[in-house]
Amino acid sequence: MHGTELGINRLGVSKGVYIVVPTWSKFSGILLSGQQFLTNKALVMGFVKLLGVPFTVGCRAETASAIDQQNGPRAIRDAIRSLTANYSTINSFDDLGDVKAKAMVEDVLGATSKAVGEIVSKGDIPLILGGAHTITLGTLRALAEKKPGFSLVYIDAHPDIMPRPHIDYGSVIFHAIKEELIEPKNIAIIGMRQVEDPEYKIIEEQEIFHLHAHEVCALGVHEVVRQIRDRLPGPYMVSFDIDSVDPAFAPGVTSPYPCGLSSSEAMALLEELCKSGVLALEVMELSPINDYNDATARLAASIILRVSRLLGPRNRAN
Repeated sequence: MHGTELGINRLGVSKGVYIVVPTWSKFSGILLSGQQFLTNKALVMGFVKLLGVPFTVGCRAETASAIDQQNGPRAIRDAIRSLTANYSTINSFDDLGDVKAKAMVEDVLGATSKAVGEIVSKGDIPLILGGAHTITLGTLRALAEKKPGFSLVYIDAHPDIMPRPHIDYGSVIFHAIKEELIEPKNIAIIGMRQVEDPEYKIIEEQEIFHLHAHEVCALGVHEVVRQIRDRLPGPYMVSFDIDSVDPAFAPGVTSPYPCGLSSSEAMALLEELCKSGVLALEVMELSPINDYNDATARLAASIILRVSRLLGPRNRAN
């Protein structure tokens, strides 16, 4: 199901019964969801804006077990629909559809940056569905321009800080530092475990705060978040690669690697971070072709449904 097709009618009560009927229109290169209400009362939706970026740009066949992240946003939306169908719930986000761009790195980064910039300029919180982790550079460019002074919490099995001259999903953080979008002291890499030697060298030289997945397990989520808060000033951009979760819980990722976070640890970690002031949140690298019974898509969907409720007006990071 495409983002433009997503439209689950909902019933609710707010000084009378209303029915929400999504309508769709194009604006600024992305698909924006309007709302029609069969009532004279307007419903104020949540501040979270779902944005799909369905592209595989920057993936490397040498390190990816599959390259189909372009189908990730659709699979997550399908899972959201499956998890909420026939239940009395109203989603705490607006779905803006998918970014439109040519499937080239700079075109996708530019379109992503523009879309994210428009969202945060209005005081809303983009919740981005990937797509390859290369896309994060577009999000960081937008935040560096519109909301400077943030910190990055990068939850990933891989630090993605390889010093390569070209931008790809394994060098995105290297290029973010090179472009001076964020200082190394304001980066935390959490859940890593498949790390290349040049990456360890940069992490150590730049004194980037990092925790391996087994260290998260040993410390506990609350202690991990306490350390992040103590070391990194808010507000936060949180980029969550689903491969940070152990493939026993999340097989449907581009580069699975054992000894990862449990699904409950991932949920608790994101939940606690979202209580700390979040500017933007990404859910990246779902690979539907590697998934089993939609387990990974459903995990991503359950996380989105939970954290979008937490990212309300009291928790907005302006």
